[in-house]
Amino acid sequence: MRISRNRLFLLFLSFLVITSSASDLLIRIPLFSFILEAFKKPGQIGAIAPSSSYVANEILRYTKINSDPRNILEIGAGIGNITKFILKELRSDDILDVIEFDPKYCEILRKKFGHYKNVNIIEASILDWSPDYKYDFIISTLPHTALAPELVKKIINHYKKLIKKDGFLSYIEYIGFSKITFLKMWGKARWLYKKKLKKMKKFKEANKHKTSIVLCNLPPTYVHHLKF
Repeated sequence: MRISRNRLFLLFLSFLVITSSASDLLIRIPLFSFILEAFKKPGQIGAIAPSSSYVANEILRYTKINSDPRNILEIGAGIGNITKFILKELRSDDILDVIEFDPKYCEILRKKFGHYKNVNIIEASILDWSPDYKYDFIISTLPHTALAPELVKKIINHYKKLIKKDGFLSYIEYIGFSKITFLKMWGKARWLYKKKLKKMKKFKEANKHKTSIVLCNLPPTYVHHLKF
């Protein structure tokens, strides 16, 4: 059957309308929003998928040991895959501050968790966050291995300012990511990256409490627990 040019044009327009509507619907779904932002800003997001429930359960391992009112800070919350697990054990006298730099993720976080009285969604860089209190627990999913060396140095020093004595910092590191990145680099870039990894290792070893491996995640992940 032969189709006229007018019909072809109408079919093409219909296809564009349907595709546009489908894309708009997908963007409204948090998972697709995360993936879209990850592809647009790989150096900032540093992941291809949100953290799994297995990572969430492991990274919250030590938040259960303190019986006093707790100050908890989550850094790089994304679409809230770990946040929702924190809320399951959050008491009415606890405070949860959620730091997220990306405006689209913050919009999702506010829709999900903005109604909780003791949860604060803060759209900012962690380096710009300096409250007049310190934290019992800091949970970070920042992509340290994907960030610039000088920025990592500043973040490490800021962690030390934010954490209480005997407080815990728990953060993730994607297995094999640093080695693959190192192999792709040459010259000064490789030297700077190696220097950054040494800085992170020194920081980790000075405060190391426990490291766990979570294979049920994309990609598989180390969860480092540091005690100060």
